[in-house]
Amino acid sequence: MDEARNHVEERRQKGDALDKMVCEYRTLRAGIVRQWTEEMAGVDRNALDELVRFNDSVCQGAAGSV
Repeated sequence: MDEARNHVEERRQKGDALDKMVCEYRTLRAGIVRQWTEEMAGVDRNALDELVRFNDSVCQGAAGSV
């Protein structure tokens, strides 16, 4: 966890905004979930699409609050 904190601090010192970093996590998580769902057989795609949209909404809310 210390490495993650150090990475964030380095990026902030370089001028990256915290909300930008939060958005990057949203994009990463959505991409991973989408790739995972493409590899799953017999999974309710609509439910998984809703999961991706939910994750996006949570992250957008978090980014807007920082």
